[in-house]
Amino acid sequence: MVDLHTIWAVLIEGVKPLQAGTKDNRTIVCTTCGATYATSAKFCGADGTSLHDAVHATASVPIDRKPAKICNTCSETFPLYAQYCPEDATKLSPLSSSSGVSPSAAPKPSVNAYLDNSAESVLAINEDDALIGKSFAGKYRIDSLLGEGGMAKVYLATHLEIEKPVVIKLMHTNLSSKEKETSYKRFEQEIKVTARLNHPNLVSVFDGGAINSRPYLVMEYIKGDSLRSYIATWGALDLRDAINIVSQACAGLNEAHGQGIVHRDLKPENIMLREQSDRPDWVKIVDFGIAHLKQGGSKLTATGIAVGTVDYMSPEYLQDKPIDHRADVYALGIMLFELITGQCPFEGESCESVLAKHLFSRPMPPSSFRKDMEPGCKIDMIVERALEKDPSERFQSTLDMRKALIAAMQNPGSI
Repeated sequence: MVDLHTIWAVLIEGVKPLQAGTKDNRTIVCTTCGATYATSAKFCGADGTSLHDAVHATASVPIDRKPAKICNTCSETFPLYAQYCPEDATKLSPLSSSSGVSPSAAPKPSVNAYLDNSAESVLAINEDDALIGKSFAGKYRIDSLLGEGGMAKVYLATHLEIEKPVVIKLMHTNLSSKEKETSYKRFEQEIKVTARLNHPNLVSVFDGGAINSRPYLVMEYIKGDSLRSYIATWGALDLRDAINIVSQACAGLNEAHGQGIVHRDLKPENIMLREQSDRPDWVKIVDFGIAHLKQGGSKLTATGIAVGTVDYMSPEYLQDKPIDHRADVYALGIMLFELITGQCPFEGESCESVLAKHLFSRPMPPSSFRKDMEPGCKIDMIVERALEKDPSERFQSTLDMRKALIAAMQNPGSI
């Protein structure tokens, strides 16, 4: 089984963990970086090298390591025999002189978790933005445009006084009057909500204001990647690693709930895995843009789009009933199921069918998807309780859920 050190080897060195339930039998060697993989692996997570080519390579075949292919999503370059980008699973294209990308260009930081994910996100890495390289708010320098969502742009910047990287979220200029009003309220709420929180598993927002009537907020820069990108690349996790991630999320949310704050949009996109293997708290929850205050809070929606994500919405939210911290417990249950099985418990061909399953269907036990779990094991029971339709039947706090997860850590796959 893969331990936490292996998980961080994946994030930092690109070493792919074995799929759930398989034996540690790594026999394929990447011809570019020398990393070893299970025989079922298709391509190297570090550099995108096709492991099919690696298996059949011989000493008499020269290995051309010069950049020859490019990922059109993140602009990173790869060797000729690379097939897919390990960052975003994009099919690689031939690198041409017209691409305008330097082979030595550093990979762009993941931006998904910083964006307003209630609206469709559109990456704009190559956009010619007048702010790049200029001073912002008198103490920041805008270094690059990471991306943009439905209502805001996200920049990587440097705090000039302490020379520390930060992330700046700046509202769009081309919004309608109604959209601007909603965006102002959401920015104001995100700053106030997140500034109240102080926990190693929660993102820190430490500055905000308005420039030329455009509100902005400044967040800590998290070097790492979103849990969504990790799942998309590697699939289901080892049971103990899945438990560790969710238990850390429980700890952070317990702090937020204690402050009367409900996240309401928990999903793998909003969970960051920090690239620091030497620290115990490497999970960060981000994007409190639609967080709900138990007292005095209001529902803020993007134009034409419901707040939250369908796959992780609790039944009470879908029924327009009062929302409290137990809606976050439900979302954590969905994510735990997804980390263990590689898929969400409620899937369908349409949004309506998924919504109906949230309301009326019971999930299959995670053990039915894995050979290394016994039916009725502790994890099955934890997922079942977290996904109860009636909030009063769920864990009544994320602290309770965390205690159950820690108790299951000793032997999660057995009764």
